[in-house]
Amino acid sequence: MLDWIRRRCEAAGWGEIYVDPREMADALGFDEDRELGIHLHLLEELGFIRRGIDVTLKASARLLAPLDVVTAQAQKLAPGPVGEAVGQMLAEQGIGPVARGEVRLVEGALTKGVSPAALDDVLYRLALRGVLIYRAFARAFALTPGPRMLTNAPLDLDVGEVRRVREEMEANLAAMKRYAESLGVGDCLREEILRYLGAEKPPTRADQCCSLCDVNLTVPWADEPLWEDLADPGRYHDAKYVVLKAVAWNAGLASVRGRAPYGAWTLAQILLGNDYMATKYETDAERKKARRQLIVASEHFGVLEGLRGGTDTVLGLIDELRNEGYVADVERRWERGRYRYPVPTEKGWERLEEGRLFD
Repeated sequence: MLDWIRRRCEAAGWGEIYVDPREMADALGFDEDRELGIHLHLLEELGFIRRGIDVTLKASARLLAPLDVVTAQAQKLAPGPVGEAVGQMLAEQGIGPVARGEVRLVEGALTKGVSPAALDDVLYRLALRGVLIYRAFARAFALTPGPRMLTNAPLDLDVGEVRRVREEMEANLAAMKRYAESLGVGDCLREEILRYLGAEKPPTRADQCCSLCDVNLTVPWADEPLWEDLADPGRYHDAKYVVLKAVAWNAGLASVRGRAPYGAWTLAQILLGNDYMATKYETDAERKKARRQLIVASEHFGVLEGLRGGTDTVLGLIDELRNEGYVADVERRWERGRYRYPVPTEKGWERLEEGRLFD
């Protein structure tokens, strides 16, 4: 990993680099982004890298107002290079009013010599003003060389140092678990957070502190059920019905000139917003680019992003729909052989026409 990062930093003139976690995981043989995070933390603790705040790598966007209007508002929000870069980037990357397109934010920002974070901020503010639709779907690590990388120091995985980092991470995990699961009346949420950050809590009135110091304190989440996990779309979407709708859309591609339905695995990647995996096995660069643009522009792209269990969960839902008679597999021939993809059965189409959810 260190050599891979060192090569990227050297190519960038030893300045800040923005790394796609999926590209990095694929290049280094990691199964999950989480594993990358652990290794990056170790390299940071050892002084080889500094990690900044993650930035938006790619987003989908569609104009709701003419480009000149969007450009003018961007320049009002951010006078100077950042505001000017917004309109230029949208035009150069072909973002228009007809369908959602892919914004390659980091690429555009670096081309214009502006900060990706600043560009991202302006685009979000434009979306709040209603002049475009903007939704980030991929993040990038922001990394800069640390002092030990700049001096070309060797990576010496001293057992004691590794143990120290591991113990620190385990202590942080225990602190987070305590905060989430063990605190009650008599404890202080604010004090726990400040202690975690290495600070002390100043004297604070109970009614100006936290919901444990004052159980009647008004908080925005007061009416949320305790079990609700809003980070999991499956909790507030009927994920099974969403999958059935996507299967119907996918089946319809069979009658679209120049298109073809996706297999179940690729359809799962589309629903999860994982354009990298959805196009990973396309070796032709131009076809991969065109395929990615079509995928990102889909109305179903990323609607289940963050779903717990990811690909396995989506494929499991397709299996359930198949076992319950809502979908069936059909075979399609193409230039490289044959493949199968799910389509709604008559029962499935009836369910969609009724709009009847599963949950």
